Amino acid sequence: MSAKGTKKGVGPNLIFLIFCVGLVIACPVRMYIQIKNIDPSTGFYINSNYPLVELLSVVLIAASLFILIFSYCSSDIFSAVELKGRQIPLSVLSLFASITLVYDSIIELTGRDQRMAALVQSERSVETVEKLQGVFSFLAACWFIILFIGFLFGSNFFKKIKIFSLFPPCWVILSMLGKLLIAINYRKVSDMALELIAMIFMLLFLLSSARQLTDTNREGNFWLSVGSGIVASLLIFTYDIPRISLSLMGKTNLLVQGFPIRYSHLAIAFFAIGFIITALRKGSEADPDKIEKPAVPVKIEKAETAEETKTEQKQSAPVSDENGNFSVSANKNKPENKN
Repeated sequence: MSAKGTKKGVGPNLIFLIFCVGLVIACPVRMYIQIKNIDPSTGFYINSNYPLVELLSVVLIAASLFILIFSYCSSDIFSAVELKGRQIPLSVLSLFASITLVYDSIIELTGRDQRMAALVQSERSVETVEKLQGVFSFLAACWFIILFIGFLFGSNFFKKIKIFSLFPPCWVILSMLGKLLIAINYRKVSDMALELIAMIFMLLFLLSSARQLTDTNREGNFWLSVGSGIVASLLIFTYDIPRISLSLMGKTNLLVQGFPIRYSHLAIAFFAIGFIITALRKGSEADPDKIEKPAVPVKIEKAETAEETKTEQKQSAPVSDENGNFSVSANKNKPENKN
């Protein structure tokens, strides 16, 4: 028997609690590893068997598994959600995502992206994929601009242009392909492994949320948006927040050369969290089990007078016959025959 959506007590609050606890543990550990156990010139771990590297892996794997399992089993995760009306927070997050994607597109199309320069020499196949990635990054930005307009004015016109919802997943696939074409040990490169795994969950979220937003077979699909979106955000925040913190502290020399902060990933992570919270709130408002039903009017009969009550009691009193047997009078409230 499937456990999907059958468990109570494992609702969104518990899922977000796991997300927050995992992030609070993972970010400081990741920052310490960034400072002490990563070679900034190559991005490789100085010691791949470093205890904190293993601890970070255990924390992220455990948190991700619990988030996915609870999202699947929770009876409070609604299977289908339709966002109606103006959604200002989501419109702002969509605009942020579109701006960062356009920025990434410009960098990739102009050939100024040197992320792999510290690891390997650029190959023709990698360059081709990066150019395609730049094109689809711009097309993905168009989808988020469409969402920005729709959420800002409360219009669901994006349901009629579903083709644009496929561009963000295509951009993620090309980003992953560009990294997979490079022959290196991903486990030893600190940023590569985390980024690849995060993009897998980002891809699942973008596909699932596109089905929700475009009303394309969205029944029974929202749990995947919740699970994959929160896991992707957890992984992205884990490798981006320490880099941003080091940059703000003026310690850019500790950042891996050729691995700049991917603001588009960060923007989509924020969009994922915003989309999930908004959809859960709207779903809760629309849940028929949580809507109070109007009270059924009760017909109140007119109270009997004291005299009528006494008369009824007298008529229904037991009567003794000549043999000593008792019987109840059957003439209760019997109308008199005037004839």
